[in-house]
Amino acid sequence: MARVDWGRVGEYWRLCLLRLEDQEKDGKGVISISPQGASAHKAVRGVGPAGLDVSSKSEAWKAGYAEAVMRTALAAEHLRDMVYDRRQDAFFPKSTVIGPSNPSPRRLPPQSTPPREKDCEDAFPNPAMLYNRIAHGVGFTPKQRIDALHAHANWLEFNKDTLGAEEQYQYAIAVARSSLPSHSTPTNSTDIAVNRSSAANIDAHPESATSNLVNSLTAQATYLSRTSRLSEALPILLSTLHTVRYAISHPSQSSTTGTITQSKPSGPLAEWSAKLFRPDEFPLPLSTGSEPLSSIAPAALKCREAELMAYIGEILFSTSTSRQDDGLSWTRSAAESAASTLREIAETSRTVQGDGAQKERERERKTGMERAERERCRECLVMGLVNWEVMAGRLAESGEQRQEITGWKGWFGGSRTMREVDGGLQRAEMLKSGLIRDGLVEPWAFVGK
Repeated sequence: MARVDWGRVGEYWRLCLLRLEDQEKDGKGVISISPQGASAHKAVRGVGPAGLDVSSKSEAWKAGYAEAVMRTALAAEHLRDMVYDRRQDAFFPKSTVIGPSNPSPRRLPPQSTPPREKDCEDAFPNPAMLYNRIAHGVGFTPKQRIDALHAHANWLEFNKDTLGAEEQYQYAIAVARSSLPSHSTPTNSTDIAVNRSSAANIDAHPESATSNLVNSLTAQATYLSRTSRLSEALPILLSTLHTVRYAISHPSQSSTTGTITQSKPSGPLAEWSAKLFRPDEFPLPLSTGSEPLSSIAPAALKCREAELMAYIGEILFSTSTSRQDDGLSWTRSAAESAASTLREIAETSRTVQGDGAQKERERERKTGMERAERERCRECLVMGLVNWEVMAGRLAESGEQRQEITGWKGWFGGSRTMREVDGGLQRAEMLKSGLIRDGLVEPWAFVGK
């Protein structure tokens, strides 16, 4: 596996970000603001805590700026324990710095010059500061803000700040709800009001649900699961699944957005030169996430349904031995549904002509799913299949132990036999082999799972 040079990657994105914010260059018209939490951070290597009001900029600029901030934040996560040596123009681990604050520096290889404390500064700003620029900025789409909040939550959870992570998930739900037709709170605000009971009534009005709300509640539920709060996660997942199934059974007209197109060249020479020198069309975000859930492509909804079913199956199986049979059933249905949907997506994708970015845009148009969404469906399928095999294996082991003790070949109240469990394992293996054979899933996707 290739090693990522996060120092170099981060520098590229940092310079890109500085250019986009430069009032003399690409940042003309943006207004500096102080987003929520900005006072807790300081400027690092030209990147300060101030956010932007980008309402006056084009959608293409906003999309590019949001990506630059998020990529810079990702690099900052990887460089959190690094310093930047101005004298050598290089990054080093903090543990190798020679100076009063580090009396026992770690040695570097002989060919490397150790950094001196007086020449060093923080490599990158705190990732939280960067995520807040989008999450609490003005002019960004709800989806962009929610993505930033979720990334911030993941970073806080990684650093064992569970209360902070939970707060970010609550913020994300609040942003999603603020975009609902029945909600009067403006979305372009640096402050976010949190309703602690926001997850309780998503299925009360499923017709008004959006993908932002479903994504936010799913993210919160999986976080609750990871923190062993299964009794809180399960109702959220069940109500969210009910909402997704309502959208599947009540489809509405899909909403689409165009692209920023260039003028068509005339003549063969112009066409040839345009291929080399003309900038490619910039695809706008397919949605803001605030459109009705029922307007989403059927394949995307089916993938989301399978994902929720897999989460529910995992919780049921791990909650108690009396629900393990139910958990296996939910998981098996999720894996088979995801496999069927992925085959449909692959079949549609094969009909797309062209190459490069043009082909990808056409694939997104036909399937109604971006590349990341299609990959997420594939990951959900792998998760479901792996869980299916693990659950069936554990049930088989449990059944064998009980059979040895009692001599009885029926178990779980006689509802399932060892032959049925073995058949389930073979069924899962056949599905996996078929997916690998057809090129829908790489063999290494199951390694180490």
